Amino acid sequence: MPYDEIMAVVADVKKRFRVCAFFADVKEWEETTKIAWREMFEDDVDVWAVPGGRDPQPVAWDMRSHVGEFTAAAEMVNSEIEAAQFLHDGDGPLGRHVVNSRRRPNRWGISIGKESPKSERKIDGCVAMIIARHARRLVLASKKYKERKEAETKVSGRRVWSYS
Repeated sequence: MPYDEIMAVVADVKKRFRVCAFFADVKEWEETTKIAWREMFEDDVDVWAVPGGRDPQPVAWDMRSHVGEFTAAAEMVNSEIEAAQFLHDGDGPLGRHVVNSRRRPNRWGISIGKESPKSERKIDGCVAMIIARHARRLVLASKKYKERKEAETKVSGRRVWSYS
């Protein structure tokens, strides 16, 4: 993975947008997600990836310890797609990753996975889409986000932006 390019994109996004949540899987990125990105985002995000427990994290979201949560998120995205409530801009790589994903039952429900463990058909974009959608739901439900939006409305007299 092009580390420097990814770091540059994350820095650019932080400059350009008000980041309300940023959930990043730690696999192969533990130091970055738990140190560098923590320092960049811990005072800014409305919803932490791991808000409590032994090791609260604003960004680091280890998928291995969130299988049940990811499964529920995958099921919600699937429901939104089936109900035509999930729109996407036609991005080719994301579309391919969604098509490459296979339903994978587990003890929590139906998640996703590759067609086989060694398949070269990538699904990372689909996984990121599910996690992003999950983070969005958590942000929209968060007290901190709602309070900040109300404060912004009082200051400006209007809503500057909306994520709903």
